[in-house]
Amino acid sequence: MNARVHPDNHPPKIWLGAGLMVVTCIVLCLGVLLVWFAMLREKPAFWSPAGGYSNRLRDVVAHIYLPLWFANAMVLLGLSRACYSKVGRSIRFSVVALWILGACWGLLATAGMITVSNNILNLIHGQPFHHHGKM
Repeated sequence: MNARVHPDNHPPKIWLGAGLMVVTCIVLCLGVLLVWFAMLREKPAFWSPAGGYSNRLRDVVAHIYLPLWFANAMVLLGLSRACYSKVGRSIRFSVVALWILGACWGLLATAGMITVSNNILNLIHGQPFHHHGKM
C-alpha cells in the first residue's frame, strides 16, 4: 500500500492563507470591540442609570469583557504561531498578516492597559480596586 497522499486531496495553499487572513481580520474587529468595552467599563457614567446606557449593554460589558479578552488572546497566540510558520513560504502574505496581527496585539494590549491603568489609579487614590465613582 502506498503511504503517499495524492496532491489533489489537499486544499490549495492560497485558500489556507486566505482563511487565515479572514480569521485575523475577524480578530482585529473583536479587538476594536474590546477597546470600546474597556473604555465603557472605566466610565463612571456607564454604570449609572443617568449615563443613558441600556441595562442590556451594561450586562453584556460586565459579563463578556474578560472572557472575550482571554479568548481573543488565545486565538491571537494560535494565529501568531500559524503566521510564524508561514513566514518562510510567502513573504507577501506574511507582511500583510504580520501588520494585521501587530494591530490585533496592539488593540488587545490597549484594552488591557485601559483596565489596568484605571485600577492602579483607584488604588493610588485609596478607592476600591474596581471603583467607578458614585452610582
